[in-house]
Amino acid sequence: MIKTKIVNKYSNSAHIMTHESEILENEARLAMIMIEKWGMVAALPDGEDTTGRQKMRIMTPTELVNRAFITAKLAMAYARKNGLVHIAVDPFDETLNENKEGE
Repeated sequence: MIKTKIVNKYSNSAHIMTHESEILENEARLAMIMIEKWGMVAALPDGEDTTGRQKMRIMTPTELVNRAFITAKLAMAYARKNGLVHIAVDPFDETLNENKEGE
């Protein structure tokens, strides 16, 4: 979802500012990348054929999504633990633009 706000509404320099309010978290973004990369080729063992060779089957969509999100969660926990994640501010947070008394 995209949020919009009119800036300088009553002046000659009025314009519209947009902000995506539904941006995937890093786990979700990473999971989507993994789904893209593995989606058509990820396989799991599926028993043996009649000559004793290992058979493989393509992962179901549910298995693929679960694996991607579990892996993404683990990767993000590692990144957070090692200080590799930046927390951004909300540009529509009105308290950021207020002049506080005494400042």
